[in-house]
Amino acid sequence: MRQCERWRLTGPKRRAAERARLGKVIIVVAVVALAWLATELVRRRAGGREFSAEPPVAQSSAQVASSANVAVVMAWGASAQANVDSQQLNLDHKLSLRFMTAYEAAFRGVLLADESGSYRIGLAPYASLGAAAIEVSVGGAIVTSPLPEPALTDNDFREGVPRQPRPKWRQLSVNRQGARVTISLDGARIGQLTAGPLPAKGKLYLGRLAHPHGPQDQFYGLIYDVTINEQTLAPSSLSLRGSASAMQVSSDGDAERDARRLPEPTHTTRFSLPFPEEQVWLVIQGANSALSHNDIAAFALDFIRVDPRFVRDNPERRPGGSHRVTEGAPLVAAAGGRVVSVVDCFANDNSGRCAGDGSQAPPIARSAARNRNLICVEHSVSETTCLLHLQQRSVRVAPNAVVERGAPLGRAGSTGVPAPHLHFALCDRAEPSEPGEVTDLVTRPVAFDDYFASDDFGETWRHVARGTPTPGQWVTRTKPAPR
Repeated sequence: MRQCERWRLTGPKRRAAERARLGKVIIVVAVVALAWLATELVRRRAGGREFSAEPPVAQSSAQVASSANVAVVMAWGASAQANVDSQQLNLDHKLSLRFMTAYEAAFRGVLLADESGSYRIGLAPYASLGAAAIEVSVGGAIVTSPLPEPALTDNDFREGVPRQPRPKWRQLSVNRQGARVTISLDGARIGQLTAGPLPAKGKLYLGRLAHPHGPQDQFYGLIYDVTINEQTLAPSSLSLRGSASAMQVSSDGDAERDARRLPEPTHTTRFSLPFPEEQVWLVIQGANSALSHNDIAAFALDFIRVDPRFVRDNPERRPGGSHRVTEGAPLVAAAGGRVVSVVDCFANDNSGRCAGDGSQAPPIARSAARNRNLICVEHSVSETTCLLHLQQRSVRVAPNAVVERGAPLGRAGSTGVPAPHLHFALCDRAEPSEPGEVTDLVTRPVAFDDYFASDDFGETWRHVARGTPTPGQWVTRTKPAPR
């Protein structure tokens, strides 16, 4: 009896203690969740592209054949051939497809084309209108229309790290009646043309032309729900080529969710930030930008060094980038490779003079933008990094020299531009070593490994295993000491 009475007396107390412990657990979980949410909101506000160490696994051919809501994912070198005769496009037809673009300010992005390229729909080269645009060719006749509300990088960080635009699904339709062709985007007519005389022929191709004019004929993004005369293109009819893959997307058009399926940079070289470990740099212009990083230069990045004073203490949350501190800042190789181009002769005053061995050569008759010093390092086939606007006579290595990751290359400057900064790009080939010359290279999407980023001008830092910095972010190879 006493035993029962003892349990009867202590039972409520024990239950109260258990409730208290449970309450503490809930509070801890809530605090952790709120901390994660705060970090995630900061990350999403900054819009930095970060990639998981293990990217989404592409579906196998069998999975593609049996899955619904499958989109084709197009990255560098990707395309797909459809087992469909394109001659039906010479007759009356209605064609529609949905697409999500990773970079709307890039070069020509072919969504769909016949084998000859006379029938072609997709994104126009940014330079064609000086804006993001849709390009449609039917029978060789072409119409180009501006893309409404393009998702371009926001480079204005005067009031904080800018919120980057989110990729969106778009639906493009082509309706041919006789020779009259009407083009609609998201249900609104954006253009029309009279079909040309060149017939569509051969199979259909997605992502790029069957016979590309160059590497710039590449779409980056998702292509989904291709329909011709109410017949939807079956995933099983596609032959994927290069880096193309197929992945399931949402059935309700959830753009935020589907944006996670956008292609990551496909380069095989693992890049580090091109600065010494102790330095912090600010991204002042990102890829996919209306300023100057568009068309063939769409994937370049511009950096200036953060004044060390603001790294130590920045109570007013200033961007902290300093052209003065950038001038002469050392730059290093982002990865091992061979030096394939060097221009080191242009004067720092942007007079256009190109002097060597102490001589004073006359100015080169080129635009100021061409009068820039540079160095390019080839890492593998179609993977060359170029650093532009270096100080005169600051290059530390000779052409054909083999360099290791982190090796000193030169110093940041302002040759060819009004103010000192580093222009960094991953390219399919090198810039010429002849002063003032240019070539038809194209830039490629680039990601860096193992760096630290701050989205609040140094207040907090997070480690990034792999990602592409965006405007307003501070980045560094080693985490700064706590303030």
